[in-house]
Amino acid sequence: MKHHAFLGLLVSFAVLAPQVQLNEAFSLGGFKPFLTSQVQSLFRSGDFEFLGHFCFYEVNPSFYRWELYYKGIVTCPGLSNIRGRSKTRSRSGVINDAMDNYIEQALARNILTQEDVREYRGY
Repeated sequence: MKHHAFLGLLVSFAVLAPQVQLNEAFSLGGFKPFLTSQVQSLFRSGDFEFLGHFCFYEVNPSFYRWELYYKGIVTCPGLSNIRGRSKTRSRSGVINDAMDNYIEQALARNILTQEDVREYRGY
């Protein structure tokens, strides 16, 4: 199954990458570095502050029915053991969706209040 996912990544890059970039990669003999940088750009991780607590996020690509999706996870270990999760086609929105999921779970468990959420969202 993992081989199919990797093959899918390769095929999607060949289709999705702009033709000019592919031509440059082939003509300069730099296909391997080009492909490596494209694959690495799909994976992201980092940290941010949420209501005075450090939180971490992670984004990983996945394929579903031959389409590229992004899975996002948000955790705030100093606040709770909740894991906010999301799966979307939007690379830019995956963290926001995971954070919304985290907030929903925290509200349901009474870890956060509506006032906390308003403060975070700037209402």
